[in-house]
Amino acid sequence: MFDITASIVTYCNDPAILNEAIESFLNTKLQVRLYIIDNSPTDKLRNEVVRDSRLLYHYNNQNVGFGKAHNYALQKSLEDSKYCLILNPDVYFGSSVLDNLFTYMEANNEVGLVSPKVVYPDESIQLSCRLIPSPLDMFARRIPLGEKIFRGRIRQHQYEDESFEHNLEVPFLLGCFLFSRTSVLKKVGGFDERFFMYMEDLDLCRRIGACSRLVFYANERIYHRYERASSKKIRIFYYHLRSMVQYFNKWGWLVDRERKKTNLAAKTHQIKNKNA
Repeated sequence: MFDITASIVTYCNDPAILNEAIESFLNTKLQVRLYIIDNSPTDKLRNEVVRDSRLLYHYNNQNVGFGKAHNYALQKSLEDSKYCLILNPDVYFGSSVLDNLFTYMEANNEVGLVSPKVVYPDESIQLSCRLIPSPLDMFARRIPLGEKIFRGRIRQHQYEDESFEHNLEVPFLLGCFLFSRTSVLKKVGGFDERFFMYMEDLDLCRRIGACSRLVFYANERIYHRYERASSKKIRIFYYHLRSMVQYFNKWGWLVDRERKKTNLAAKTHQIKNKNA
């Protein structure tokens, strides 16, 4: 039985950066296993990644998408791993992270998913906590002057007024590092494979949040080389836009009662946390 099984989905990634993520995960005394799921056009990464008996490389011979690739590893982990980690190839972290998250989850059975503080390599904070977005929240950050016109709304949506020095119960955690109970992933069914790229983390968080708690864990940090590719490349922006349409078609555009209920509960918890 493994303590943690992680999966990293790759597509033409820099081997040096990918190996930093791999080495970060393997630097633990816990019983771990790591899947590298390669969606690249060729399998040259096979000979460029770290050699370790705990690492399993799988080449898809096509780009099957982010969620579907992760599901390959999740399906193989449902019966023999206590926790699963969804890990981006551009993330790295210290040796205490996995141990402390494992200990936290062991002591808090009602928590289904946890993610640590996310920072840029220069130590500045990345806003990884979110409320459940409406269509306006999604498009406000992408239209001309949207950031200025809807600044107050965006600040609230992204928890910008938080110090991130204490644990927070939130409805949505960005998907670069998602540490989840395998039993919860089995219950909700893993990623929805209709999302080729983007929005699959939000969709998964919503389904996990319906049966357990999601927690931002402030006592550990990971480093993420976040590049916002969808704001720089037209093709990637298309994937993002298509996934947004698919997401709101699934959960509701103007009418989404669960979104309203979940966000209200999150705001109430936030206020109680500040007054504690």
